[in-house]
Amino acid sequence: MDEQAGAPRGQWHEDLARIDGQHQVLQAGTKQFLALLEESRPQAEATRALAELVALLELHFHTEELLMGRAGFPEQHAHSLLHQACLQQVRGVLGELELGTRRPLAELRELIQVWIHDHMDRQDQRFEAFLKHKRPT
Repeated sequence: MDEQAGAPRGQWHEDLARIDGQHQVLQAGTKQFLALLEESRPQAEATRALAELVALLELHFHTEELLMGRAGFPEQHAHSLLHQACLQQVRGVLGELELGTRRPLAELRELIQVWIHDHMDRQDQRFEAFLKHKRPT
């Protein structure tokens, strides 16, 4: 048993696997959304794909924040603020799509790259490193 957080040590390994699995689903959803835009598919398809991506982000961020709290991650508050900013930006794009507005593809690609991939590659790695260091399996 992990005495500090009251969770079995193997649980931290399962938590990392859950986060990694969600990252893979997010990457696939992002790829699908961008492909729809590149193929100039109907706006409704891109809107639906982005709405699904927003739902995936919400689930992932919720999961991550629960795990951070349970693990005692000292950067949880700052990380949660990044989640809020990401969701606000992506929901804004979704709202624009729902109204029929289309941003340039390069701008959407950059937004997705910054808010989703860079976040996973940089910010989420800090939490994963914390779990690996603090909670060996």
